[in-house]
Amino acid sequence: VVNINAATAENLSAWDSLNLVSGRIVGNNNLILTVGDRTNMGTITGAGGVQGTLARWVDTAAAIVSFPLVEGTASRRVTMSTAVAPVTRGTVIARFVPGIPTSAGIPFLDGFLPVNKVSENGVWRIEAGNGFNPGPNASFELALQADAFAGVTNLSSITVIRRANATANWDTAGVYAATTGTPASMVANRSDLRVFGEFAIASDSAVNPLPVKLISFNANGVNNDVLLTWKTAMELNNKGFMVERSLDGKKFESVNFVKGNGTTARTSNYLLLDEKAFTIANTLYYRLRQIDFDETESFSNIVKVERSELSLSNVTAVPNPFMGSTQIEFVSAATAPYTITILDVQGKEIATKTVNVIEGMNSITLPELESVNAGIYFINVNGVESKTLKVVKTAN
Repeated sequence: VVNINAATAENLSAWDSLNLVSGRIVGNNNLILTVGDRTNMGTITGAGGVQGTLARWVDTAAAIVSFPLVEGTASRRVTMSTAVAPVTRGTVIARFVPGIPTSAGIPFLDGFLPVNKVSENGVWRIEAGNGFNPGPNASFELALQADAFAGVTNLSSITVIRRANATANWDTAGVYAATTGTPASMVANRSDLRVFGEFAIASDSAVNPLPVKLISFNANGVNNDVLLTWKTAMELNNKGFMVERSLDGKKFESVNFVKGNGTTARTSNYLLLDEKAFTIANTLYYRLRQIDFDETESFSNIVKVERSELSLSNVTAVPNPFMGSTQIEFVSAATAPYTITILDVQGKEIATKTVNVIEGMNSITLPELESVNAGIYFINVNGVESKTLKVVKTAN
């Protein structure tokens, strides 16, 4: 493995040929590895791969261009075929982006196939560069190698969907083409494409459940601690989640493992308290590494939490610990509606309510805690400002 971490935007070029004998080149988000130039399209050989951004020059002739992308040891190879010669030569830039994409625009029909679930392993981001223009009447085909995508059992219901960018709706650009290979190592195909963008594997969840469906993932400060909560809508063979922390949003380290619920169609709530996290830094980043029983992994989106965001003044719970009920007291900088949410130690929502607070001192009773069992609870106060408190209810 060769790691290349560029501090600023960099373009590393192999003008003639790139021989990836074995292993992989790992580049960060600032690096583009380019093969070829305007006069020589270049070649790639070998059994290795690139984990990062790979650009290849494409000539004004019909061609098949391969991008040996990988994610760890799993192949994410992209093969682009042009049946008509492009109008202008240039580069095609490809990258596999791991993580859970949004599902905006779904569900829909892709011809005869119902599409109601996008794979949460990640997306392929493919774009043109250096003036590449396939032409107004040209089209191309994509073949996307997808090894170890979780939840795939039936290749006949797999399709490739496309969106313009990470915030756009998914659509059915191009024409459906059958997926080949096996569920563990499939090649998803799309023909008659005329636009680039982001591409993902999708299916009907009744046939291919695909991975765990994450509804939300949040991080809130609790004094020197960080409270992490997340919720899933369904799970398939979910061994659990490794919570990971970073100082820069790029290099992550493991914090703790939270056991999953295996296979379930019910909503599941999770919680982890990263104690004394703010003694490390005032700004922290977190993500979830979801692990299946077969050790297949996928990553959540990254969330950021800052100590400075917790600006409600003098927030206390009185009494704390308590036996019956308690109330929270705090000073607000403005008159505004606030949402108060109570969670148990498993991350399950006990109660939520909206209250109107005034500028200055506020005192809010929490009768919702009178009927709960003894234990640890978290109270999140969220409005113009926000903070989360940990309270303890003791046995009578």
